Amino acid sequence: MKNNEKPEVNSKDTSNVTKSYKSHIKNILRNLKRIINMAGCVMLFKIIKGSKDKKC
Repeated sequence: MKNNEKPEVNSKDTSNVTKSYKSHIKNILRNLKRIINMAGCVMLFKIIKGSKDKKC
């Protein structure tokens, strides 16, 4: 009985891990885009205005 139950649990775990892993990667990419956009905006503002203000 135990041998039959284990593979099912393992397959469910791997599918859940894969789903969470994909969503985790999407969140990381989204955060990276936001950080890059903010950094680029700050750099442009510093170059144009020459100030340390963080507003776009």
